Amino acid sequence: MASAVFNNLFEKAPQAKALFKRVNVDNMDSPEFRSHGVRVINGLDNLINMAFDPATLQEQLVHLGAQHAARDGVKASYFDVIGESFIEILGQAIPCFDRDAWSRCFNGFTAQIKPSLT
Repeated sequence: MASAVFNNLFEKAPQAKALFKRVNVDNMDSPEFRSHGVRVINGLDNLINMAFDPATLQEQLVHLGAQHAARDGVKASYFDVIGESFIEILGQAIPCFDRDAWSRCFNGFTAQIKPSLT
């Protein structure tokens, strides 16, 4: 799933690929990049589960905002693009995928992260 999402992201925003050099993006089958993909998917899963604990969710979103702000070149607009990539890939993989529910959830998370970014 993560590989498909990142492939889609890099098709839409090829310049974003440079942000992932430290995780060996040039070999997307490498253990480094695959591990990064797992971290992204697991992180998203954690956010969804934290939605039932708003205080913890807020702390995690602040942490993610700071974590991404510390990375040179990360732009708020990239969260919009990867959100579109998730919608396209999940829509292909999940029967009866609810695009609107996913968008509200994902956009709610990223709305808290993006203000930390350029």
